[in-house]
Amino acid sequence: MTHHERISIPVLLRCWGPVLAMMALLFVSSAQPKIEHPGAESVYFSGAMPIFPGGWDFIIKKSGHMLAYGLLAALLFRAFAATYTPSTAGFAALAAAMSFAVSDELHQTFVRGRHASVTDLGFDFVGAALAVVVLWTASRWRTRVLLAQRR
Repeated sequence: MTHHERISIPVLLRCWGPVLAMMALLFVSSAQPKIEHPGAESVYFSGAMPIFPGGWDFIIKKSGHMLAYGLLAALLFRAFAATYTPSTAGFAALAAAMSFAVSDELHQTFVRGRHASVTDLGFDFVGAALAVVVLWTASRWRTRVLLAQRR
């Protein structure tokens, strides 16, 4: 399908519904306040978000950033690939995921105990870029296999 063709509402929802759901989940997660619990040596909850002791919080949260933005980029790639080439879909997915990441970091500046973090953006980028590279590579491989089968 080319980008000039019309897309039906069910197809549009199937492509973009998961993207919007993931963005909503990320927005709600970022809206959770961070309340420091002095002297906590175990996991505690600040709003709906768990806070882990010591360096575990950093490792788990940054891994979560990479996973979440990798999933968002994958969903965006899938949605864009419905109307664009894999290369265009990949660039668009990465740009859209990072645009959302920047807006999400800005959103956190309005949440008690939270702040914007360039480090978080770096982890978001790594997760999103890895997802796009994997999906773009898989798409190219699939195209080659299909072309070879037609010969």
